[in-house]
Amino acid sequence: MKKYGILIPALNPDQKLIKLVHELLNNVINFDALVLVDDGSAVTNQAVFKELEEIGDQRIHVLHHQHNEGKGAALKNGFRYIRNYFPEIEGIATMDSDGQRGSFKLMYGEVRRKSHRLDYWSSQIY
Repeated sequence: MKKYGILIPALNPDQKLIKLVHELLNNVINFDALVLVDDGSAVTNQAVFKELEEIGDQRIHVLHHQHNEGKGAALKNGFRYIRNYFPEIEGIATMDSDGQRGSFKLMYGEVRRKSHRLDYWSSQIY
């Protein structure tokens, strides 16, 4: 069975991210890692990441940037983290932190082949 990860970059998220994470944990096909990248969010938004870390699911990993580096850098760092700490993962889905596209779109998202080593799945429409 293939192993998959989900990567969500976030800047100043609100309760929508918490709702999305719970939806992913309860409703989506099996995945092995959920990596959230805090891209330099304000102090007032850190409670969202703390709440996510306190869920207690070992699949959840929160990375923090000291300052905003942009969505591209957040994605790159998340991909690098997954590659380094979860080498067995064969596919990665990316999602926006606002939950606008939801887990249903993830399950039926468009597959994009980006390298011979990994299939990167995205719920985004290109």
